[in-house]
Amino acid sequence: LLGIYKNSIQLRDLITELLDFSKQEQGHMKIKVSPHDIVAFFYENYLLFKNYSTIKNINFIFEKGVDKLEVWYDQAQLQKVINNLLSNAIKHSKDGDTITLGITKEGEFAVLRVSDTGCGIDADEVDKIFNRFYQVDDKGNTAGSSGIGIGLALTKGIVELHHGTIVVKSKPGQGSTFIVKLPLGTDYYGGGDIATDADSLIRSDYLQRKIASAVKIEQREETTSGKVPDIKILIVEDNDAIREVLVEIFRPYYNVLSASNGKQGLELVQ
Repeated sequence: LLGIYKNSIQLRDLITELLDFSKQEQGHMKIKVSPHDIVAFFYENYLLFKNYSTIKNINFIFEKGVDKLEVWYDQAQLQKVINNLLSNAIKHSKDGDTITLGITKEGEFAVLRVSDTGCGIDADEVDKIFNRFYQVDDKGNTAGSSGIGIGLALTKGIVELHHGTIVVKSKPGQGSTFIVKLPLGTDYYGGGDIATDADSLIRSDYLQRKIASAVKIEQREETTSGKVPDIKILIVEDNDAIREVLVEIFRPYYNVLSASNGKQGLELVQ
């Protein structure tokens, strides 16, 4: 049930992303900005991704140049930006790599940096990654985790709706840094872009539900973990999703080992 729940959330988020991308393509995407402490906002997201990065054995660092910084932005839309940038950083990092989420004030701009020490991007691809449906050829990436190439295009569109900019600096084998600049104040926004109290409440409720879902998943995983039995079984299955389901089914009753192919399985048996 937990697996179904997680996958249904991922499917819902993908559908939402596709709909948002369609709105953006047709010029119908709107934002409703209101003042928020962007340092606290990014720190909350750092905490949400911290557990996931720990599971992946990736070092995750939060850096702030100021303790508090008020910025006008649409929380629900900027949430998609930070989700995409951090998810990509984790996706293209391996054991022992480091991801840094930083926020500073530079002149009249709030500057967000998401850096990783992962695989990096070739020079001839850097200028293309914000194009719709473009996918970086990451030979070190695991199968099935490359996405469909709309995340960064949607991210750029949301940043530009906030009258900001996004650029990437990268070197193959040395990692990448995405830099987002958002203007301070409301000079760039028209009256229709400013959120009313009702708009703010709706977006606040949306974010609270997202956080509650993440906490609920983590709590369920903690309650299902217990003492591992002494009897061992080995599951050999080349389909990642099926293998994970089988491992979860038998984990309460056995000490489960798993392998993705026969060679790995034979080595574990021996």
